Amino acid sequence: MIASEHGSNRLRPHPAIVALAVCAAAMLAPPAHAAQASAEYALRWSAKGNNMADAKAVLQTLKLKSDDKDNYEVQYFDLTPPADAPPGATSILRQRRKGKDKYELTFKYRSDAPFKKPALRAWTCPLPGADESKDELDVSFSADTQPMQVYSRSCSVETRKTAPLPPAALAARSRGCISRFTRHTAGRLKIEEWTLANGERLIEVSRSEQDSADARARFQRDIVAPLLRTGVTPTERSKTELGGSCS
Repeated sequence: MIASEHGSNRLRPHPAIVALAVCAAAMLAPPAHAAQASAEYALRWSAKGNNMADAKAVLQTLKLKSDDKDNYEVQYFDLTPPADAPPGATSILRQRRKGKDKYELTFKYRSDAPFKKPALRAWTCPLPGADESKDELDVSFSADTQPMQVYSRSCSVETRKTAPLPPAALAARSRGCISRFTRHTAGRLKIEEWTLANGERLIEVSRSEQDSADARARFQRDIVAPLLRTGVTPTERSKTELGGSCS
């Protein structure tokens, strides 16, 4: 006789049957995957000679309103790459100041190929006390060609009042010039107005999402297409290239 639970008419299944059902469910369930990689989709252009010369014009075109605005200063360093730098990757060191007293020092690799080894969780950031490490795909759109893709791996240290010092192992040397930008946010969309060290003005519109065909198509349809219709001429040069140049 099989005992009932709490005197009800519902019968308790035999433990062997339970184990078999669990095993079958596990076999039928889809395999677990790591979270989808993140991507930053971006469109950038020189403000000179374009109708879209500031964030206000961009917001009006996209029918959006700014939620917030922050001012930044950025400088880049020459450095000695770590001994374990991935083959073919470019090593970048950037210091950014937000407002008057918030600093961020970021180390980054940029590569045409994905980072396979070591995995992100096994990677040792060269910045002691790093607050964040991430892998990201940077997707830059142009007018009539396929978007350019570059992979990045980065880590950052954030401080207040005093800028964090680059570690001695990187032998970092400031390039001696500063770029400035104002970032407007509208939901997850960022619109940045850059004044580069050489005086050139740059506009970038970007959004970080999952790396997927749907996310890429949404950015192309909702952001890139309406801005291209205004006549902007995109540049494929990255902010690192543009902001890191002193001439």
